[in-house]
Amino acid sequence: MGNFYFFKLKSNSATFLYACGLFLLCSLCGIQKVKAQRIYADTTATAMTLLANVTFATNATDADTSNFSSLSVGLGLLGLVSATQNLRFTQAGSLPLPTSPLMVRFSGNGGLLGLANSILLQRTNGGINNPVGPPYTSSTLLDLLGLAGANNSSTEVVLPVPGLAGQPNDGVLFQINTTLGLGLSAKLYYAFFIKAPTVAGQTICSGVATTLTISNPQVGYTYRWYDSLTGGNQLQGSTSTTFAVSGLSATRTYYVEGCESSAAAAYRSGRTAVTVVVNPLPAAPAFSGVPAICSGATTALTVSGTDTGVVYRWYTVPASGTSFFTGSTYTTPALSDTTRYYVEAYRASSGCVSSLRTLVQVNVKPLPGITFTTPIYLCQSKTLAQLNYTAALNGPVSYSIAWGATALAAGFGNVNNTAFPASPVSIVAPGNATPQSYAGTLTLTGANTCTRSYPFNLIVQQTPHPPPPVTTFQ
Repeated sequence: MGNFYFFKLKSNSATFLYACGLFLLCSLCGIQKVKAQRIYADTTATAMTLLANVTFATNATDADTSNFSSLSVGLGLLGLVSATQNLRFTQAGSLPLPTSPLMVRFSGNGGLLGLANSILLQRTNGGINNPVGPPYTSSTLLDLLGLAGANNSSTEVVLPVPGLAGQPNDGVLFQINTTLGLGLSAKLYYAFFIKAPTVAGQTICSGVATTLTISNPQVGYTYRWYDSLTGGNQLQGSTSTTFAVSGLSATRTYYVEGCESSAAAAYRSGRTAVTVVVNPLPAAPAFSGVPAICSGATTALTVSGTDTGVVYRWYTVPASGTSFFTGSTYTTPALSDTTRYYVEAYRASSGCVSSLRTLVQVNVKPLPGITFTTPIYLCQSKTLAQLNYTAALNGPVSYSIAWGATALAAGFGNVNNTAFPASPVSIVAPGNATPQSYAGTLTLTGANTCTRSYPFNLIVQQTPHPPPPVTTFQ
């Protein structure tokens, strides 16, 4: 039968005194003002057979919850004489949920357990002639009455009429039928349901935490969160108006009900379904074959396997910070040291970002180097100059010399990929080079294959000669 909740009245002196106090309060201010989320039935309709009667029908739908309508049936064959009253909820925007318990207060002219075989309770949708869902009769009502603690001395009870998921309804039907050889009467006080909490659904990215918040919390009410529309498991304490959601990787629906107190048997609403839509995260950017470069060079970094629905944002820090570039390919400036970049994928349609930024490290190799002085001097007719250097850096392993056009025309020869010697580096010049400056470029290659070039000049100087003899003529 699911979870049913009740409130028993007048079964003993303590509850009788409580009921009297409650009804006195209700007669002064109306029970609707005491429990703001109660929605009471506000219209009624009746149906009777011969030997049956319903009087003061509107008493069950007026503002006074202590008065009642009266239903009676006379002697007749079993089930052929009946009095029926339908209480409906017609306020705009205030219909019960399919699963909202409908609380109905009634009493009989004898013990309630003995009356069970003669009572029918059933939901309706659209009027007295449109019952929906299962009728609650006989053994079903005996079970409900047993849950409510009713006995043969009980005269009044409030029973919940459970609903069915997916079955709309807007009222409840109360009927008494003849029991062979007996005349019966009953009083119908009211029917109400608890208005369900209002909670907005959320759309989040996978793994992102959020909080579901009841937008119409009521003073004195408690709230319970579940994993199913009916039954199921309670997920959080019974007093919280919020529910923390974290760690979701797929869309999920939660359910929340409002209760008039924290007691287990408190009147409760139907459960509001609250869906958290989870959007997947875009895949983290991937890179393949990021090459090392030599100091001073640039390189193009390209995301492999790009998603057309994703934007790639580039950062200099692994978290937070400001993006300095957007796109799938980024060309670096000339780099002198190893540099790290961080790239994330952003999907504008969902606002989701890849869980981590991908590290792209550009390794920068140092250049070989030496310290030397230019120009280099060579006396005319000499064929071997020396380039003296100090402070060799980053292991140069070979060198090349490329001469300018003037030097090549004078007979200088280029040097290609020659093992780099200890200082000095010998430079060969043609013996007939005319005195002047000859331009060349020295290129060093390191063990890491990086190169560095130095322009230099070789100046061939004229060799000094003694002055010619002086002749005097007389």
